[in-house]
Amino acid sequence: MQTPGVMARLVVEASTRAEDGMDLVRVELLTREAQGLPSEQELAVKEEKMAADLKALRAAPLAEPFDGPALLSGARLPCFHEVLGHRLEGHRQRGETEGRHSPKSESECASRFSERI
Repeated sequence: MQTPGVMARLVVEASTRAEDGMDLVRVELLTREAQGLPSEQELAVKEEKMAADLKALRAAPLAEPFDGPALLSGARLPCFHEVLGHRLEGHRQRGETEGRHSPKSESECASRFSERI
């Protein structure tokens, strides 16, 4: 069965680089029916929030290293391996790009992971 429909996908991405060279990225992903997309005014509010978040991240002190348990549940679990797991498995990789996912899927997952913490 096929039903006609129009879907729209809107990705808003903002990035900056901290003083120490760390890349900081914020991504908002909206997938809806075309007539349900946010207005320009709503998008401007989201963009301002993203910019404020990045400014705060640039000014934030580096986190101290932590060695201990991490308890994750619900929506955080599916992305945990994608965001962190492949990096931890790096010692088994032969090539620089082996075992990596596309930057697009990784950044989307990282965005969803960080928003829910």
